Amino acid sequence: KKDYVDFPHRMLLEYNFFNRKFSFNKTLMLRIKSNNGKIIIKRFNLSLISKKDIEKISRVLDRVVIKKK
Repeated sequence: KKDYVDFPHRMLLEYNFFNRKFSFNKTLMLRIKSNNGKIIIKRFNLSLISKKDIEKISRVLDRVVIKKK
């Protein structure tokens, strides 16, 4: 599926959440480095996601990025 990504934690470079203008949606952007060194950016639209859910996702992704360093 287009909205499913499976990759090793070591490949995740960074992540960001973006607000969409004139919408309640947010976008999660993942920067992933492939095995051949190419940077891939995947965006996921998150409809009506709460701040609490964003914090949960951020905590998990922070641990992945910090462990990688």
